[in-house]
Amino acid sequence: MNALIVVDLQYDFMPNGSLAVNGGNEIADVLNPIRDIFDLVIFTQEWHPTNHCSFQDIGGPWPVHCVQDSEGAKIDLRLIRENDIIVQKGVNQDVDSYSAFWDNERKHKTNLDEILKQHNIDTVYICGIATDYCVKFTALDACKLGYKTHLLVDACRGVNIDINDVKKAIVDMSTKGVNLSHSSSFSKISLSKLKQLCCLYDETWGEHPESTLEGESVYNFIIEETEKTGNLTLNSFLFI
Repeated sequence: MNALIVVDLQYDFMPNGSLAVNGGNEIADVLNPIRDIFDLVIFTQEWHPTNHCSFQDIGGPWPVHCVQDSEGAKIDLRLIRENDIIVQKGVNQDVDSYSAFWDNERKHKTNLDEILKQHNIDTVYICGIATDYCVKFTALDACKLGYKTHLLVDACRGVNIDINDVKKAIVDMSTKGVNLSHSSSFSKISLSKLKQLCCLYDETWGEHPESTLEGESVYNFIIEETEKTGNLTLNSFLFI
């Protein structure tokens, strides 16, 4: 089972937000065509109290952002749906939380790992904002916790305070076990559509002399085979 983890796709990180990240508003367009492929979709959400330690006015490194119940803390409405799961982080005023699994001092764990285990998730695809901060530390922690971890590179955007920060972050993730993936490696059809197509199997492919599979078995076979590589591709669907 796999999960898409979208990190901090919030309005304060979009153009005109208090901590705008270049291209942050482009991520929803990358993910919308493929999000239905995943067994589970999870959004992380920075959810800071008004006096959070990361804020510059109390000595932190960042402008005030993603304050609880503010407009800037809301997740991009173009992508999130009713049944998606939200994991909030950065709720403790005294410590920041780049990773969606732990705070930066690794004293308090979020419920993300518990949610993944409850849904029998073994493979995660991570993307969002920012490549060189919260995305990076979430991906590295996912690896440490034993998940097969992929970074959807084209669905990430970085702060890039120094010009090579994003490149360095991607290299660091890759050398520590994170697989680099791209949205184009996925079929642009949903699993529900795939099931519909498989139902036609008996009328079409079922007559192929080399075929030994039937409708629902085709669907299960495709999923099993493609999860070995972590990708549901058009090639894995059409080879049958």
